Amino acid sequence: MTRRPQLRILLALVAAGLAATAAAAPLATPADGGDATLLASGVLVAPEADHVFVTDRAGRVAAVGLDAGRPRWTGPARGRPLAVHGGGLWVLAPPERSGELLLLRLDPVSGAVVARLSATLPPDVLASPFAQAASRFEALARAEGEVLHLHWQAERWPLRGALLDDAGEEAASHDAGVLALDAQGGSLVALAGIESEPWRRPDLPDALRTAGLPGTQFVSADGDQVLTATPVTDDPIGLRWRWQLSRRDDGRALGNLLAHYPMAPFLLRGSTLVWREEPVVLVGPDGRVLASGLRLQAADLATGRLLWSVELADPVHRLPPPP
Repeated sequence: MTRRPQLRILLALVAAGLAATAAAAPLATPADGGDATLLASGVLVAPEADHVFVTDRAGRVAAVGLDAGRPRWTGPARGRPLAVHGGGLWVLAPPERSGELLLLRLDPVSGAVVARLSATLPPDVLASPFAQAASRFEALARAEGEVLHLHWQAERWPLRGALLDDAGEEAASHDAGVLALDAQGGSLVALAGIESEPWRRPDLPDALRTAGLPGTQFVSADGDQVLTATPVTDDPIGLRWRWQLSRRDDGRALGNLLAHYPMAPFLLRGSTLVWREEPVVLVGPDGRVLASGLRLQAADLATGRLLWSVELADPVHRLPPPP
């Protein structure tokens, strides 16, 4: 009795979830993250390029070495790394209440909390760095000279499954704004008349594509490489994707790798490919369900060998809503 159709169904469901996530979680630009390179939401490559700042599975901020994936320090702060600026690591921390945004300044060498700054948001906005069932908050730190602009966007939607009044179901609501962070003066203030800018999508538009590479092209976090993907049959999984990494300037091939999804936020350092892997659910030949959560992974592009894998806190609430 073959279980491949069941496996393909599970992969299709996970892929559908990835498509929804990708549509809402575009990539950053090289100017984002301040002095660091923003790989993905909550994943910062340090200016020294030998470690990353992440939110671990327990929600704590951690520094992880890119050589072996081992933590250099962990916590005690909880939250989502946003930027390295003014000599500090800035983290979006859980607020005490709705209508408040809380930033922590950490020592990037030790992880110790150095300072706290807060700002007032609309009263219904929950500026949480963690997954919420009925809301989502995104923040992007973009360097503007000596000042860091914090672009934020919030979305709220009603939970289903409860009785609704005669007016019908409440519509989703959106808020957005920009805050200016002056690290030297220790201030965090709202900027009037400036619209929150959306993140750059990871797929390149026609005008910026690298010539000679077919299919959709996804750009690396630092803008130096592009990724294209081709579906391949892989027993017993049924379908995987072969990533082709190429130089963005001339299209020269750098290597390839088999993956579960057609794209992911990535960065290439020498022959080491670092990427954020979406959750995966598979069924083995013996019928056992194999699942892994959101991860930061590294592989040797020359050999395809997985070097290390670190589980991260997932900023997306993936459980189904009430019926």
